[in-house]
Amino acid sequence: MRVLREVSMRYGIPAALLVALLTACGGVPPPNLDCRLLGCPAGQVCTLQEGGTYACEAAPPCEEAGCPDGEICENGACRPATCVDTGCPVGELCENGACRPDNCPFPHWPWCKDVGQKCSSEESPCKTNPSDDPYYCEEAIPCGEPLPQPQCPSFVNRGGGLSVQGAACDCWLGQDWKPCPTPPPPGECPDEVALVGTTCFEEEFRHEVKRATDTLGDLCGNFWKDNLDTLAVQLRKQMPGRCVISGVEAIFIERDDGKFEENHTVYSANGCWTNNGYGRYIGCHANVTPEPLACPTPHPDQSRARIDCGDHNGATDCTYKIVGQPGYCLSVGFPCMPGHGTERPCDPPNMIRGTCPMWGDGHPNRLACEKELAPPSWTCNGQPHYPGPNPWQDRRCRGHWKICAAGVCSEGDR
Repeated sequence: MRVLREVSMRYGIPAALLVALLTACGGVPPPNLDCRLLGCPAGQVCTLQEGGTYACEAAPPCEEAGCPDGEICENGACRPATCVDTGCPVGELCENGACRPDNCPFPHWPWCKDVGQKCSSEESPCKTNPSDDPYYCEEAIPCGEPLPQPQCPSFVNRGGGLSVQGAACDCWLGQDWKPCPTPPPPGECPDEVALVGTTCFEEEFRHEVKRATDTLGDLCGNFWKDNLDTLAVQLRKQMPGRCVISGVEAIFIERDDGKFEENHTVYSANGCWTNNGYGRYIGCHANVTPEPLACPTPHPDQSRARIDCGDHNGATDCTYKIVGQPGYCLSVGFPCMPGHGTERPCDPPNMIRGTCPMWGDGHPNRLACEKELAPPSWTCNGQPHYPGPNPWQDRRCRGHWKICAAGVCSEGDR
């Protein structure tokens, strides 16, 4: 074999021709001759063997004969080809193995994540989807502009293990918004529970809660309410059939006696799990199902309303307000202009408030009235837009935003 290679290289004669001449003259080619020099007979293919040598083997039937149109050869057999194998025409996306129209104003632009970009430039424009709507898209943030906030965390080594830093959802991952998952409903559980005046210290579910937090890992930096929702979902998985509720600031787990054990397991300051039970309050609660929350009557005159928007910690924060209705403002807790008293007569008396939100910030009636009477909708650069979990606050749109509710709108640029 070595001699054949030296002759071939010295005299410029193809090795295959030397072997053919050797065979025609009665010689026998070396048994370990590399099949890449001679090729293989019909029905065989040259394949790499253990030890690094190449030898001829029987070819799979479909590699020898080929496959019909629309099929490819895989593991020696023909199978139908999908768009994963062949790709899709311009203006279409491959989804679940089939091409579908790319419902995007820029169908000829690539998705930023597919080309490894984090921004869009004139030389290389790309699109992104910052919503949870699979059919939505918009141009990515132009290169050179600051990245949107908050950014999803990177993973760092902490104490020998990987740990997430910062918010893990409701944040930007590259140029895609990563919303927090909506926790599944707790089944036949009550909407809330009520304290009955007794406290129990048995901590019946202490070990289950610890197992759940260990399974979820370190979620420090998340919004604390998101971590409560995530913990409730994990506990429902661990204890199927048992009622687990994520409350405003605690987890409620139904005990065998019908009462609820209340666990304060998340620090509201940083979203971290409480350590060794510190900060956990255990209380027994009765099962109470309240009436469904609805917007109280009388309702305001919505023909006189507006939406006020402003910047709040880098977000566009909007409020639906009733205009010129002091009687309504008084009924929902806004008797006077800010700083001029909390009940009438105002100081001075002419400071009566006529423009106000529907109830105070955080009041359950406000949530009910806004949902029932003025559900908002957003657009970003003229396209339907998902602002995030708070329907009145947006930190995702880059460009021209517009919010409308109950026939009134507000718009601007950021």
